[in-house]
Amino acid sequence: METAGAQGPFFNNPVWPENWPDPTVFYDAGTCNWLSFSTEGSGRRNYLVSKDLVTWQDGGRRLIAPSAYTLMASYAPHRWAPAYAYVGGRHRLYVSVVRTGTGGRDTRIVALGSDNIRGPYEFESVVTACEDSGIKDTIDPFVLEADGKVWMVFGSTGGMYILELTADGTAPAPSAVCRHIAGLTDEEDRSRSGVYEGAYLYYRDGWWYLFASGGYYANHSYKLVCGRSKVITGPYKDRNGVDMRKGKAPALLSSEPGNKLVFGPGHNGEIFTDSTGQDYMFYHCHYRSSPGMEETRTLFLQRLFWDDKGWPYFRTGHPLPEDTAPQL
Repeated sequence: METAGAQGPFFNNPVWPENWPDPTVFYDAGTCNWLSFSTEGSGRRNYLVSKDLVTWQDGGRRLIAPSAYTLMASYAPHRWAPAYAYVGGRHRLYVSVVRTGTGGRDTRIVALGSDNIRGPYEFESVVTACEDSGIKDTIDPFVLEADGKVWMVFGSTGGMYILELTADGTAPAPSAVCRHIAGLTDEEDRSRSGVYEGAYLYYRDGWWYLFASGGYYANHSYKLVCGRSKVITGPYKDRNGVDMRKGKAPALLSSEPGNKLVFGPGHNGEIFTDSTGQDYMFYHCHYRSSPGMEETRTLFLQRLFWDDKGWPYFRTGHPLPEDTAPQL
């Protein structure tokens, strides 16, 4: 149900107008600031810092140690979709390391660790790779601890999977297997509408909610979808009761028809709850300030609501240029 606080103050989207795809957002209790990292950050940029989730600035330095960049580059040249997790008593970043080419993608997920939330994050391990799992596009990790175990959800054009990790989050647990929980492969669905990536798990009122993005990231087809399960390993079903492995989940957030300036919302970051109990979600969205501007995947923030059956929804179902600010 919608909560109080809809009368403002307001903020404008995007909250970070420069390129910031595949965002992860996390809280630094030592400084009472929020930090954000992204595909852009894992390639060339510093992390971002905010005191209110709305106003962001450059953090002034990189999170990842130079030696970790060197090791990742020895595997492949591209670094995508970092995800922060505090696992096994240590701060960790999980990063997709990708090589593209005519032979397909060589993909893996690596773990970087630090004793300080602001880094530097040093290389720890290759958690899993496509050559080990046989899963195409072993990318887009999300890691969390739940029920005394560590879990990683990942995947894209080869399907979305969940894998139990060791207690320190640096390798698959002994005898662990990758379980398919959502999405079709791109061979099964050339339109990519039912191909899911950018996994995010969220626990609420006895349910595990799996948020994912379907469609093609570069155009208006990209959208956010959701399913839920009583068990973290699934099966996850959408609000119509259909198993998410069938790739039929209805859009939770999608492009507004005819809007050529703001489109392709998806690959959400974390959900945060403000002091009034209102939930907010981060995601990236293609944004042009004018028709002539080249679009970038900028950082958006938007209120997330829950209906009387426990399903999440966004007001209008499309990216909002203005919304009510969090009360922290």
